[in-house]
Amino acid sequence: MARIIKKELMKVFRNIGKDVDRAKIIALNRAAKTALTRTMRFMREKYNIKASILKRLFTIMKATKNSPVVLIHGFKQPIAFFMDQGSTRLFSVRQTKKGVSFTRKRGQRERIDSAFIATMRSGHVGVFTRTGEYNDQGEEKIKQLFALDPAKLLVPESTNTEVINYMNTIFRTRLRLEFERALEHGK
Repeated sequence: MARIIKKELMKVFRNIGKDVDRAKIIALNRAAKTALTRTMRFMREKYNIKASILKRLFTIMKATKNSPVVLIHGFKQPIAFFMDQGSTRLFSVRQTKKGVSFTRKRGQRERIDSAFIATMRSGHVGVFTRTGEYNDQGEEKIKQLFALDPAKLLVPESTNTEVINYMNTIFRTRLRLEFERALEHGK
């Protein structure tokens, strides 16, 4: 009789351990998703960019049972003025007589003198400027200009610490909720 109770208790404690591990993983993943959403909201308050474009630039590598670590990965490619072969125009970019004007930061219109909007032979649309150098055929070289670098969006120390502190707060809250859910599930 005592052995049967001991086996049952061991089984219950083993299941609680699995539930606790599962709760930690779920809490980590949800906290990362919430922190990324908050970070993107912070970026959108400052910069004139769509949320759908930001979602493409960041990915979350989720925590698993074997790897209880969450990584928020930001791509290093700069954000162009046009996306999706020119069908999506970002930053309210416009061609003017003097160059190209756009709104990178909310409420602040900027202009790049002598820049122009062009469609390449491949169908790629972008904002370009002449470099002053010539190629072998005697044509002046052009280079594409980009609006933002995603890596530089989070450079200020205040932004990084704010995101980390928020992630810690959310993780603690989510962990408590997931523990409660695991304990209720174990009944």
